[in-house]
Amino acid sequence: MAEVYLIMRRTDIPDGTLQVVDLWPNTSSKNYIYPPGLGQTGYIHNIPNEPLTGSVNAGPPVTATVELRGLAAYLIGNIDTGGAAGGAPFTAAEADTAAAGLVAIAQAGTPLDAAAVDGVLAGVVAGTSLSGGGSTGTLADLLSAMAGNVWSIPAGSALSDGAGNFAGQVGSFVEGAYKQLYDIGHFLVSNLNGNISLMKDPSFTYDDTAGAAITVYSATGTIL
Repeated sequence: MAEVYLIMRRTDIPDGTLQVVDLWPNTSSKNYIYPPGLGQTGYIHNIPNEPLTGSVNAGPPVTATVELRGLAAYLIGNIDTGGAAGGAPFTAAEADTAAAGLVAIAQAGTPLDAAAVDGVLAGVVAGTSLSGGGSTGTLADLLSAMAGNVWSIPAGSALSDGAGNFAGQVGSFVEGAYKQLYDIGHFLVSNLNGNISLMKDPSFTYDDTAGAAITVYSATGTIL
């Protein structure tokens, strides 16, 4: 089975309002067949994306002055802007810009494959990619970071060495904050004509406003 990602498109729906209830195993079910944590039903979360500008000391070393959380934090903690030769981490402003570009893709309902992601990153700093040089990012982690998996960098963490070079991966996902979904049978049904299908349809209505609420992505960033 492969991972799938439900990423929120709209900004007018409060976090944790939408819920998928037609997947299996049901999260509330308890039996010997399914281990704890495999339950698939649950709430859909908005893209965690707290801005970093004003929360990072330019250094060197580049340092988080407060806890950094969300998509931009994932980028500043995993992306080396120097390409094959290696270089510095994103600045806070660059990470915010790159995160906004990725959010725009999801909100437009277009693919978030490696080429699209790298296009956004290189558009901020030429030559930058998700996995090039010293970057430690992966497409799977990036998609989960946009689907509600919260990346956290503790306050005081160094994002570069004393010379300003990318320090390697900084931070981690907050344990228990995210439920990974898989393309097992009930997901396929829901995506075709169940809860998920309704929420990704352009006619979906929330608070009298119509528009697709989510984009559904495969593990390779294609749209399902």
